[in-house]
Amino acid sequence: MGVLLATQDVERRALDDAQRLYAEEIERLRRLLEASSSLLGTLSVEKVLPEVLDLAQRTLAAEGYALWRYDEETESWGIAIHSGLSEEYVEHAPRTVQDSSANISFDAPIVAEEISEAEWLTPEHRRAHAAAGTQSMLAVALRHDERVFGTLAFYYGDPHQFTEAEKSAAWTLGNLAAAAIRTAELYETQHRLAADQKFVAEASEQLASSLDYETTLSNVAALAVPRFADWCAIDMVEESGALRRLAVAHVDPAKVSWSNALVTKYPPDPDAAYGVPNVIRTGRPELFSEIPDELLVGAAGDQPELLEILHELGLKSMICVPLVARDRAFGAITFVSAESERRYDDVDLATAQDLARSAATAVDNALLFREAEAARRQAQESLSVVDAVFGAAPIGLAFMDTSFHYVRVNDALAAINGVPAEEHYGRTRRRPHRRDRAGAGARGSRSRQRTTRRPRRGEPAARDDAGLRDDAGQPCLAAGAAVRRLVRGRRPR
Repeated sequence: MGVLLATQDVERRALDDAQRLYAEEIERLRRLLEASSSLLGTLSVEKVLPEVLDLAQRTLAAEGYALWRYDEETESWGIAIHSGLSEEYVEHAPRTVQDSSANISFDAPIVAEEISEAEWLTPEHRRAHAAAGTQSMLAVALRHDERVFGTLAFYYGDPHQFTEAEKSAAWTLGNLAAAAIRTAELYETQHRLAADQKFVAEASEQLASSLDYETTLSNVAALAVPRFADWCAIDMVEESGALRRLAVAHVDPAKVSWSNALVTKYPPDPDAAYGVPNVIRTGRPELFSEIPDELLVGAAGDQPELLEILHELGLKSMICVPLVARDRAFGAITFVSAESERRYDDVDLATAQDLARSAATAVDNALLFREAEAARRQAQESLSVVDAVFGAAPIGLAFMDTSFHYVRVNDALAAINGVPAEEHYGRTRRRPHRRDRAGAGARGSRSRQRTTRRPRRGEPAARDDAGLRDDAGQPCLAAGAAVRRLVRGRRPR
């Protein structure tokens, strides 16, 4: 009888445990279902990550939690957000997982009930867990389109036997978290792209509004901060080939002044393998989603104090694009991310290149206009000199077209011909007293026949439409003449 009662008691406890586990699983699913609408409606990655971590704490009880992210470009892992983990583990753990992640399958929950015996973990990773006091771990992949971009991990200070219900709940939470994070990232990307396009449109409008390209480029640099960059610098190539910093922009005016002094003290190396000199020299843009320390070391050269300054600036990401027009690079625009911690990508590079094309066109148009204005002023100055000489000359001067019709005469020649200067226009030099029959500017054969010599015997007659040519046989655009009145019976002195 006692054995029967004991058996019934065990069965009742087992049933109670099964019902309890079932109730816990139902409660987890209910929480996940309730949280899904809120989580998927959060369109900011910065806000969605804490919500994922909070939901993980309410779904599975553990001593520590971490959401890891994988950077495909650098092929590295990092902890994006965590709870209950020591700062020492958070700092050192990412370096220990680089080699072990390649040996892990993400097609099912990653379970380590005894971390010290998990051979798929590197020795360094096991030591990091031991130092943090972690004995068991459960992790699930965060994936999108078969691409793993992170994991959600649960850490336990005591050995833990994971039930199928716990692994199932973690897997479901991982799928929900992945969908929420990717939705937020997609929204932010589209929102950022729309903002960048608006920035390029406003900058292009400003560039087209004036031919003073120095001022407009400075305004564009200011417009880029902080919408597209934390720092924006524009460099131009001088006629001597030297680089000139045209503009630099930052939200802090004091940093702008400090930056200008820095460039004066440490001018860029024209033969540098990176940065503005290289971009202008090659005509190719540069994109550094993550600025490597080697780049800063190369920029500092043998100046350790400059390297220290560059490290203090906290530069994160950089884009440098050339200003090219008529197959010539005459400048560059540099965008740098620092305080915002923005990481530039190929989409941002395309935005920067769109802006650079608009800026290059505006600068080229301004330079062409300046050249045209300079030529016009030079022509006006030359014409003023000619007018002065033309009017003050004591002898008769005239300009004629290629058919020897007067275009302009001075007062001295008008006096010699006895005809007002304004009435010479369109008349031939042999008949200044009357207009050619075809009128002003006419090219009648009679006037041409009267202004050409008679051919010698055996010489073919000149073509009626040959016009005036120089010694090389090329057509002339105009002709000039100087005339002096001779007094009969006296030779000019």
